[in-house]
Amino acid sequence: MSSGSAAMRRDDPALRERVRALVLEHGWNATSYQVLNPGFEYWFTDDMAAVVAYVRRHGVRVVAGVPICAAARTADAAAAFEQDAARHSERVVYFAAERRALPAWLPGRPDATAFVIGAQPVWSPHVFVRTLQERPSLRAQLHRAENKGVTVSEWDTARAESSPELRMCLAQWLDRRGLPALRFLVEPDTLSRLADRHVFVAQRAGAVVGFVVASPITARRGWLIEQVVRGDHAPNGTAELMLRAAACWRESGRHRAARHRARSLPLAARTRSSLLQLRGTRQLQGQVPAGVMGACLRGSPRPRRRDEVDDCDCSCVRRVLRCALRAARDGARAALRGKANRAHAAHRMKKVLAF
Repeated sequence: MSSGSAAMRRDDPALRERVRALVLEHGWNATSYQVLNPGFEYWFTDDMAAVVAYVRRHGVRVVAGVPICAAARTADAAAAFEQDAARHSERVVYFAAERRALPAWLPGRPDATAFVIGAQPVWSPHVFVRTLQERPSLRAQLHRAENKGVTVSEWDTARAESSPELRMCLAQWLDRRGLPALRFLVEPDTLSRLADRHVFVAQRAGAVVGFVVASPITARRGWLIEQVVRGDHAPNGTAELMLRAAACWRESGRHRAARHRARSLPLAARTRSSLLQLRGTRQLQGQVPAGVMGACLRGSPRPRRRDEVDDCDCSCVRRVLRCALRAARDGARAALRGKANRAHAAHRMKKVLAF
């Protein structure tokens, strides 16, 4: 078993290119290509044939998905990574580890456990396009956008990476979000790293009103719709129109599967069924029925009592509440500043009128 190399940051171009090569050769998890986004550390086996992307939080290495390598080496790579973490007095959690990877190391390991945290719908492109045309509500959304003059086209990488319009559209979309960006596997900054990705841009009267970023899942010959971004002036139906364009492009290719990660999974206290409520995913599935609902699991390489699970989940909830309170505080401050500015403007207007 390989002992593994030390963790290395992502800012080494040669290192990042090796990670990309492994992702394009062995990436099976829906999250696999997302490990090339900013913020990850990388751990390699000695022969550089397997990589683990993770972040450190409070003595825990949180892995994005599972080790990326040949399927037969997954268990050995995971064991070597856990040994390296133990030498540094750190624990390991595999976040968004899909079901196929779990048999590689869970059976026969009393020191490991897993539980469901969410789900992701999977569509075949031709079924997706057909459903958009057959469902009256979705067809009406498409017509709304088309009647407003919205058109969708694919942009090449160089044009998309250098476009200030796309960045402005992304900034508008982020400004409407109520909480700070999570970053880990939900990274909004993808426009500077579009190699291998495809970007579909919605325009109205020549102005960008939205875009979709599709990232490859090469081992499944599929794609993850990583971002669906709508600007302030995007008419209703823009998102559906962009997704249809992406699905039509996929249908015209030689690949078989398309995948869409739910854009919003409301975080809640843990229930018996899952850590995250799946209302957002199920509503999306209700609009466009998915062929498969894949589970995302969180695994831990040591036994966890129920009270440990509850403590962990309560800690997650506390962190989210702190983020929510900070966002509410910032929103209140912004509102007060806006109110003060409006009052000052009204006072000046009264003086002008009096004059």
